[in-house]
Amino acid sequence: MKKVTVGVILFGEKYLNKSIKSLLNQDYQNIDFVFRDQEEGKYSAFEWLSKNMPEAFKKADIKKEKNLWHSGGHNKIINNMTDDIYICASYDMLYPKDMVSKIVKSAEENKDATVFTAKLMRWDFENDKKTNFIDSLGIGITDYHYLYDFGQGEKDIGQYDDMNDIFGVTGAFFAITKKGLESIRYKDEYFDKNLHYRNDCDLSYRLRWAGNKIQIIHDLKLYHDRQVANNGQSLKLRQAAKALWVKESSYLGDRIIMMKNYSKKYPIKVRVKTFLYHFLKRAYLLTTTPELFKTIKKVKSLKTETLEKRKAMKRIVSESEIVKLMK
Repeated sequence: MKKVTVGVILFGEKYLNKSIKSLLNQDYQNIDFVFRDQEEGKYSAFEWLSKNMPEAFKKADIKKEKNLWHSGGHNKIINNMTDDIYICASYDMLYPKDMVSKIVKSAEENKDATVFTAKLMRWDFENDKKTNFIDSLGIGITDYHYLYDFGQGEKDIGQYDDMNDIFGVTGAFFAITKKGLESIRYKDEYFDKNLHYRNDCDLSYRLRWAGNKIQIIHDLKLYHDRQVANNGQSLKLRQAAKALWVKESSYLGDRIIMMKNYSKKYPIKVRVKTFLYHFLKRAYLLTTTPELFKTIKKVKSLKTETLEKRKAMKRIVSESEIVKLMK
């Protein structure tokens, strides 16, 4: 029986009663649950669980930790695990009882796949309703290097049920084998520690360069109360989605992703469209949000480190294989 680690970065107590209960109630037995409460100075999730769900501490390793954001937190958990599969999970999601079982089954049946994702659906948390609208099937990519949540906002009528592979995975949820993790490891990093937003896009690109196959498990539905959508709008908290830190983190993420993953060997059509899209996007953002000029300095300060990571990346597929994934 394969051993599985499920890692979650906790922040706040809003979803715990429903989300953590559903996550811990798995029918698969061989699981290590590791939860990091990174809300420094408050640790409201840890305190709430201690008071209202003490039984969770018998099933999971729950600790108060330094805030290393999503990337650093998951890197810490992965570096301490010895199991066969890592599941990157979220605290704002509802999980079916057979979630881990279906992932393990898919891994056993699809030997050529190293990464697995589910059909993420929108969870109307305020009204406690599971909707029939897609939150994400994973990360998609266009031929001008726009990275987005595939299928987001669409009503699920089975239109993607024949799609078995996708460019990347959303950081909200995915599973990955040890082999997949080793293919993208840089020192003690799996997620890029310098990215707090769009880190899943960078991870997905590196997975693809390293030749990993991503399998969608269509009969596995999870429900996610996404707080910030890919297009910069909020499904629930519109004002929060427009916050400056989101724009700064997104701008930084785009620059680092391109610096690490873009290839000058792409076809001329891809190169021209990518140049025009990113040039116009940066010009627009810097004009409308001049505060982003300080982010340019941060990009420059990270250039040497980023290029070192690029040099160390495993690249076993050709540009033509990446282009095939561009939709």
